[in-house]
Amino acid sequence: MKKLITLILIVFIAFSGIVFASDLFSGDISLRSMYSKGMENHLPVVTSNLNLDISHGNWTSGFYFDLDINTNLSNSNLSINVGEVYIDYYGDDFEITAGRQRITWGTALNFNPTDNLNPQSPGGLFAEKKPVMMLNGKYYINRTYHAEIAAIPFHVPSMKVIQLPNDMTLEPEQVAPEFSNMEFAVKFAGRGVSGFDFSLSYFRGFEDTPWVNYKQTPQGPVPEDAYYRRYSVLGFDMATTIYDAGLWLEGAYMIPENGDNYYGIVIGSDYKLSNNLYIEGQLIHQKNQMQFSNTLLQASLEKPFADIHKTSLGFVFNPEMGGFLISPEVEFSLADATTLQARFQYKHGELFKNGAQNMMIPDGWQLEANLKYAF
Repeated sequence: MKKLITLILIVFIAFSGIVFASDLFSGDISLRSMYSKGMENHLPVVTSNLNLDISHGNWTSGFYFDLDINTNLSNSNLSINVGEVYIDYYGDDFEITAGRQRITWGTALNFNPTDNLNPQSPGGLFAEKKPVMMLNGKYYINRTYHAEIAAIPFHVPSMKVIQLPNDMTLEPEQVAPEFSNMEFAVKFAGRGVSGFDFSLSYFRGFEDTPWVNYKQTPQGPVPEDAYYRRYSVLGFDMATTIYDAGLWLEGAYMIPENGDNYYGIVIGSDYKLSNNLYIEGQLIHQKNQMQFSNTLLQASLEKPFADIHKTSLGFVFNPEMGGFLISPEVEFSLADATTLQARFQYKHGELFKNGAQNMMIPDGWQLEANLKYAF
């Protein structure tokens, strides 16, 4: 590991002049400190991150590659994560993208029921999803309508191990990498149709979270095995503007091959006042694969101050469970390419009826500071 770290540093230093001088390269370097509930007797966790984006394109083709190098400065642990790596090819009325990519479908903010091409990341419901190997094609019928198709050669789950009580685990049966198990999706979309943008979509593949079978014992039901169900997803979304206010609606209906169907729907709106205060709100309702129903109210405010700085406030509330999450943030622009962010997060109670979803967001408070330089 030490040899690998040394090699990476040598390569980075040797080519740093080329990297920062070339239009091929962009990215950022950040230093992040995090302190949360339960760490009262410990020092904050300090990490550094180098995000490197390499991209180039012309009128007919292009490529993109992004790499994250993360270091925990308290214990020198190093992790290298490859993000998206893909090649683009353009024609007069079509576009083809092949490689490891992240494609987001839907018009809602953060939570998109129609977005099922990429698996959920450990960050939870509103986190960015994982990139996967994919072939994606778009055909532009005219200036208003286009069709899109995506093919995913093998299934990538959001989790490979299920945590059970008493520190026990259960490993789901993985989907075999066979041609018959390829996943695919199609979408038909229109822009500016009588003042509306819309899309209709269909996905056929496997759930990214495992389905658990239970067996009855004298002590009660016990997990027996787990696997990823094949399912279909029917999706619809639309967006429009009325009196400068944005409005959107998005929904999806999930149909597994066995078990009960489930769904997700989002209704939202946003508006910017004359004083540049941006207001956004969404009503989110979902029934997940375990048939737990959750209704969330999500809202955010954002406003610049002193021309170059900004402050924001995020809020999520489950009126049935009584749980909420609030997250104020302030960002200072220290120079043209340097920012300092400070964010506080507090979660109280349960946001979801499903305990597994609650565990994705830590309870209590958390304080973060992030110093970032973009190049």
